[in-house]
Amino acid sequence: MKLLNAGSSGRGWSWRQALLRCPQQFAYEKLLGYQRENREALIKGSLVHIGLAHANVETLCAQNGWENEHMGWRESIAELALREDQEIGHGETWQQWKDLALEAVGVYLAQREAPTVIAVEHRVEMWIDADGRLVDPPADAEKRSAMATDPKLALMGPPYLHTSRIDLLERDRFGRFWVTDYKTCYRVDARKRDGFALSGQILGLTLWGANTYGSAFGGSALQMLRLIDGRDRFPRVIPAPAPWALREWGNSIVESEERLARLLTKDPHRWPKVFSEQGPCMDRYGPCSYRDNCLTGKKPTILS
Repeated sequence: MKLLNAGSSGRGWSWRQALLRCPQQFAYEKLLGYQRENREALIKGSLVHIGLAHANVETLCAQNGWENEHMGWRESIAELALREDQEIGHGETWQQWKDLALEAVGVYLAQREAPTVIAVEHRVEMWIDADGRLVDPPADAEKRSAMATDPKLALMGPPYLHTSRIDLLERDRFGRFWVTDYKTCYRVDARKRDGFALSGQILGLTLWGANTYGSAFGGSALQMLRLIDGRDRFPRVIPAPAPWALREWGNSIVESEERLARLLTKDPHRWPKVFSEQGPCMDRYGPCSYRDNCLTGKKPTILS
């Protein structure tokens, strides 16, 4: 039985945001091959995501009468945790959170109304011209797509490739299509809800949906899964309308690619550093893995 690929889409918003937030961090990882230590939040989120993906594939196959060649959702969580720990080579960094993910996914699935599933972990590509507008794929799209993870793709100029992976593409009872993105957390407050309106990931998915389905597109939604028991544990969040942000989103893609093309001419150890007491250098999860390197000038030692 297979394990779904629920990993990076290649050139998505998290990849791009790393460049916009801290070019030096981007260079360490995307050019030099260094790797940050896995944080608990990422591990928990990944385990919950893989379980939900396999549960949605089960639903998709059942709704269409297809044979399901993928493992069950419980097995997928255990398998991903085991594989990641085997890759690390010591301890149970991932497996210690397996039961937490199994509980959260199990409780959520027991109370949700099964969606009409259109696609699961669906990778999409968007092409943006020099003016920040969505355009058709270029003649050499296949060649460019094969270079999605390669920073040097920026040197080829526009149209620029942006990718994304949709957790769940579903259709509601009115026939409208929705892009649903899963998020794990411990608390959902107004600050967290409001933040999604300007999420580059969500804005891009919303543009893709509107461009693909037109008036039949319902929108993008965040399905929250709180990892602790309590009332309103699984709220569905619809981001506030952001017409100006949607209009400007493409310009951010252009800026990131043009900046990358300029930086590729420089020593990757000397790319600009943010130098912020908040944000990339010290966020809510703790210090950046490369903080000491920016303090002392030593090269990183955490290799991928």
